[in-house]
Amino acid sequence: MSHPILIILIKKDCVFCELLLKNWDKIIQSILTVYPQMRFPIQTVETKQYKYPPIHVENNTINYNLFPKNLSNYILWYPFIMLIPGYSWDQCNLNLGMNNTSSFENVQIMNANITNGIIKPFNQYNMRITTKYTEYFTIWIKEALKNITYKNEKFFLKPIEYTNDILNIISR
Repeated sequence: MSHPILIILIKKDCVFCELLLKNWDKIIQSILTVYPQMRFPIQTVETKQYKYPPIHVENNTINYNLFPKNLSNYILWYPFIMLIPGYSWDQCNLNLGMNNTSSFENVQIMNANITNGIIKPFNQYNMRITTKYTEYFTIWIKEALKNITYKNEKFFLKPIEYTNDILNIISR
C-alpha cells in the first residue's frame, strides 16, 4: 500500500505562493496531524530549503526527468494544490521523461472538481485569507482522503480523528 502524496505547484513571483510558503510549516504540521503517513515530492534545487517541498514550476512546465509529465496538465493557477493516490503517483513515476504517457487517477484538487476529465474550479476555500490556511488545509485534506479510492476500493487507512476525550488527555 502506497500512501498518498500532497502536491503544491508554485512559481516564482507568485504573491499567493509566497503567502502560502510563509505558512508552510504550520500547514504541514496540521496535515501530518490528520494523516502522518502523507508523502511529499522530492526536493529539487529550487525547493531544497523545505523538508516537505512544493514543486517549483518554471515557464508553466515541470522537469519531466524529476516528476511525471502528467503534472503539466494541472498547471492552471498558482498555487495549485492536489492530492494524488500513492498507487497512481508511483505508477506515473516508473518511466520519467518526455515519453512518459502515464496519467494520474482519482486526483483530488483543492478548490476544484474533475468532471469528465475537465477541471472545474470553485472557491470553497478562500486562499486569500492567510489566517485560515491551516484550518482550510485540514478540512480539505480530510475530505480529499475520504474521496480517494485505492484501485476501486475505498482508501482503507483512515485519517486520525481526534475526539474531545483524546484532546483532553493530550493536553494534560
